[in-house]
Amino acid sequence: TIEQWVIDRAAEATKIHAAVKSEAERLGVKLDEETINSIKSEVEFAWETAGSYYDALGISKEAAAEVTEINFLADKLFDAYYGEGGTDEVPVDELKSYFDYNFRRCMMVVVSLIDAATGAPLTEEQQAAAKEAYAAYKDYIANGTSMLDITYLELQRMNDMMGVTDPIPVLSEEQAEMLFMRDGAGYPQGLSDMIFTDGIEMNKPLFYEDDQYLVIFEVHELDKDGTAFESYKPTLLSMLKTVDFTDKIKAASESIGFTPSADFGKAFPVRAILMAQSKEQAKAQQ
Repeated sequence: TIEQWVIDRAAEATKIHAAVKSEAERLGVKLDEETINSIKSEVEFAWETAGSYYDALGISKEAAAEVTEINFLADKLFDAYYGEGGTDEVPVDELKSYFDYNFRRCMMVVVSLIDAATGAPLTEEQQAAAKEAYAAYKDYIANGTSMLDITYLELQRMNDMMGVTDPIPVLSEEQAEMLFMRDGAGYPQGLSDMIFTDGIEMNKPLFYEDDQYLVIFEVHELDKDGTAFESYKPTLLSMLKTVDFTDKIKAASESIGFTPSADFGKAFPVRAILMAQSKEQAKAQQ
């Protein structure tokens, strides 16, 4: 049943939390007092604003604080494994290779043929105007107009179309650039394939066209001064090692022999939680 499925997932999560606590103790990983006090303050605020809701679900402040602390502890444990000086420290060269392979820095102008909010095609008149503007941009590019200037033209066109009269903010080239991830969502696969083509010519306007988007883009140097890599290090480490970390904690949860009690399901009343949620939703709709 769904109820049993939820109880089983909760039991797994409890085993994972037990393993995090065990591994943190083994490696001497602890939260500092400032973090603990901050968590307590956040939980207190949550109960001041929505305490009756949590109480109805059978959640105590103490339990909420403990779960939150364990989540923070898991982050510190992750660093104790893979961060600098960790038991499984990831070399900087490995992180840098991952960064260089998976990211590209581009300046891009996207002329959309669909409604961004709904995904529906624009009207024939709007599509005709978009295609006309795109063709003009290509001509401007051929005559030496910069990508930044094309960016301003498209921003102004969009403002005019939406009736926005506010002035367009002044942008530097760096502010107009975007960092793209190889497996990131939100842009067409064909465009991604072009951006990540080996040996792609840099700082040269290139064009991608399909039935939804008309795109002009330039690939720029990924990390001119090293600051991008440094700022992305924690994110890169998480992307590279989260699956391994999950496997490691699951293995630890088995090795410590932790087993939820036979009464675990009774302590986690799924039906009562669902009923409490339904009551809150009904109250909100009144």
